Amino acid sequence: MASANLPCDYRIYHKPNDSKTKNNHFGDLIAMAKARGFHS
Repeated sequence: MASANLPCDYRIYHKPNDSKTKNNHFGDLIAMAKARGFHS
């Protein structure tokens, strides 16, 4: 039986309490994935 590792990362977007936009959060997620060695 084969197994696979699937990375999971998410951010909660709450505009009134956050200085980041949805795009900023997405960029952070991509940068973190690259830093962790995840490549498409």
